[in-house]
This record gives sequence, structure tokens and C-alpha cells, in this order.
Amino acid sequence: MAATNQSNDSISPVTTPDLPAIVLSLQSELAAVKARLDALEVKSHQTDERRQFPRLPVKVAVRLLTWRQHESPIVGEVVDLSKGGFGLFSDTVFVVESYLTVTPAYNPLGPRFEARVTSRILVGPQWRIGCEFVQHLTDKELQIFYDSDSPTNPSE
Repeated sequence: MAATNQSNDSISPVTTPDLPAIVLSLQSELAAVKARLDALEVKSHQTDERRQFPRLPVKVAVRLLTWRQHESPIVGEVVDLSKGGFGLFSDTVFVVESYLTVTPAYNPLGPRFEARVTSRILVGPQWRIGCEFVQHLTDKELQIFYDSDSPTNPSE
């Protein structure tokens, strides 16, 4: 069988990528992603303003138990509070959609409140946890967190 010799004319030339066009395309995509992230940040701030129950800043030490926990309670600090929920800082991370039992630390035998974890974000060395009470608190129940025996009562 005789070898055939093909002409180099049928081979297409190798093209180099247009680097400036690629860079511009990537910069455009990056700007679009940044714009979407900025829009999400604005929406998160708007969510805070549209809460059914506005959260008030507080500083209350609390004891937390997960519904399946059989060990010592976890200590956290509630930093905002309303009839509908609270935000707290903790060294422990909780699973979003998990449930917690919370009670003010100054009165560990006092009433316990059930809450669902709705958000979490690492802020420095601690976790910022957002929670929603399973049942909205009454004014009397809310006052338990502000009890005058609390060492972190915001009215002191």
C-alpha cells in the first residue's frame, strides 16, 4: 500500500486567543456578580426593617440546649430581641433549621423558650445566630429577658 502525501493547505492556521477581549469579558462578569451581591446585601438590610416585631438591642447571657442534646448547656449572648425572635453570639455553630431551647442564664430554672435557627454567619471568632421563637412571646415572657436580676439588663 502506497503512502499518500496530503497537502498542508487543508490544515487551518492556529489562532491565538484575544486576551484583551477575554479580560474585558471577565471584568464584565465580575462587575455583574458584584452588583448581584450588593443587591443581596441591600435586601438583607431591608428584611431587618420589615420584621413583624422590631428587634431591640440587648445584652443578655443565655443558656442554650439543642433538642437532642444531653450534655451541658451552651452559653450565648442575646444581642437583639423581639417577641418573634432574637439574635445571639455563640462560640458554637448551630445547624440552620435546627431547634434550640433558650433560657436567661441568670435564671436557669426559669421558663424555657423554643426557637428555630434561621441563619448563621461567622463574625470574627464567634457565630452570629438568628433565631425565631416557635411561639411569639407575650409582653410578660419578653420581660423575663429584661428581669432586674439579670446582670446584663439594658436598663441598668
